[in-house]
Amino acid sequence: MLHLYSADRAEPLARKLAEVLIDDPGDPMDAEWLAVPSDGMRRWLVLELARHLGATTGPSSDGVAANIIRAYPATLRSAVLDADSGGRPDPWHIDRMVWPLSALFDRLEREGTLPAFTRLPDGGSRFTRVRLVADLVDRYHLHRPEMVRRWVQGDLVDGNLEPINGHASWQPELWRMLRAAIQVESPPERMPRILADLREDRLAVELPDACCSSGSRRSRAAVSSIWWRRSAVTATCTSSCWSPITSLRACCGGSGRRPAIQAVVR
Repeated sequence: MLHLYSADRAEPLARKLAEVLIDDPGDPMDAEWLAVPSDGMRRWLVLELARHLGATTGPSSDGVAANIIRAYPATLRSAVLDADSGGRPDPWHIDRMVWPLSALFDRLEREGTLPAFTRLPDGGSRFTRVRLVADLVDRYHLHRPEMVRRWVQGDLVDGNLEPINGHASWQPELWRMLRAAIQVESPPERMPRILADLREDRLAVELPDACCSSGSRRSRAAVSSIWWRRSAVTATCTSSCWSPITSLRACCGGSGRRPAIQAVVR
């Protein structure tokens, strides 16, 4: 089951999260799994939880936040993908993706094609350029999975699934070249099948009984992708998404995709 909590500021979300943890503490020996997109936000959130968890009444704010696994939102997704691969190395990992991208860079540079990728700025290096593109591809896989699946079908769309701007049209072309070079399905291609396997209990993967994901303000496409990533575990555990947004309708983009339970925190 997926619970969505939304507010226009982060403070009431942290306060509500503390209330949820107090009301349903679970086994004290089991760590709480908390996914936050940045180190600074993780530190702030843990300190904020410590103001409420175990605190005495009154303004003392003398609580403590312990036994909390602070992970990035992609950590659980990676665990699911690793379970599906059976322990085999993932060729789409950034460090491995660099090598086929480097080979593509050399070939395209010799051919004089796709200069948007091969043209280096003054003082730029081949490896730096390739590494930046590998990081971009990895972020697209995480935050724009539907866009990547449309690229597989040959559609030239951006993160909002609208026709892509001309200055970025080289990206889907390069991605398809990379896909042909790697010859292995990308994570966005694999994930729909993996989700089905999870729901039908055909994939063995260790998942927490409950997990919380907290994120900063994002575009509506990115917020929708958070729900998509969370759906990887809602079949087998309780998941909650804490998002500082002001409009559920805006973040869903009118797509009709809604969580099982909605709660707007004031």
